[in-house]
Amino acid sequence: MYRTLNKRVRKFGGKLLYGLSIFDHVTASKRNMFLDTSKVHTMQPDKLCIYVTYRALPLTLASIELLDEVRTLGFKILHVDNFDKNENPGLVNFSSTFSRRNSGYDLAAVRDALRLLVTPPDELLIINSSVHYFPRGITKIVNLARISPLDVVGITESLQTRRHIQSYFFYSRTKTGVSALMLEYGRMRNWKTKRATVAYGEIRMMTRMESEEVRVGALISYQELTDVALRNPTSIDDAVLKDIKAGRTLNPTQHLWKALFILGMPLIKKTLLHQNPARLVDAPKDVDEAYESFKTVSYS
Repeated sequence: MYRTLNKRVRKFGGKLLYGLSIFDHVTASKRNMFLDTSKVHTMQPDKLCIYVTYRALPLTLASIELLDEVRTLGFKILHVDNFDKNENPGLVNFSSTFSRRNSGYDLAAVRDALRLLVTPPDELLIINSSVHYFPRGITKIVNLARISPLDVVGITESLQTRRHIQSYFFYSRTKTGVSALMLEYGRMRNWKTKRATVAYGEIRMMTRMESEEVRVGALISYQELTDVALRNPTSIDDAVLKDIKAGRTLNPTQHLWKALFILGMPLIKKTLLHQNPARLVDAPKDVDEAYESFKTVSYS
């Protein structure tokens, strides 16, 4: 009973905050938020990866290893680090690192990065630091995206609020897809709240692209994840299993993290490790534990 009441309270609170986020949306600008404008220069890479972090300078070894792997895939890296208003950015690791005030979060950061381009790249990869990829993980995922028939490829599909692709990963290698991503990120504003950023940024992207007949989708559909979870009930919390059977929509990278592992997706959300927002009983405690679990259950 307590759990049901808590969900109802959170649902009501969410609707209230969504209404308040309208004011944030209509007042937010699209002003470039890079800190050192003298460092800004134009770029024309054939293959571009935009990597967005938050208060991450200097970069950790894990991030450096991730970017080294991305370079091996042939991408030029453009790194944007968001930081809060009253903070000073840390020491940069690369000449292509830009410090930025954290307005509009990673979505607006990508917008500012794309403004540096003279012409669209042939291949575009957009990732942020909210996810930890296991060794060779980003290589596997990019290679899967490269053979996808889609114009715009994400990793996970969410049905929460509205069907959309979670924006921690986007990839395209078609003119249609790259143009669509550049157009959508160009719409992003310097929102102050995370709720407005998700509601008016992330959630609307897929709908708008599909309306323009852009082929957009995820490597792993939400239905695939829930089907795997139901076939492997011991891989999820009892409460999550009840929610799936009741038809409640869940967060793919939080509630269904082990189903992602079973399907061979070599990644884990950092908030699951450090904050466990879904309050899962079986959440891994750190990256090493998560990686061991991945190696144990993954079948692809």
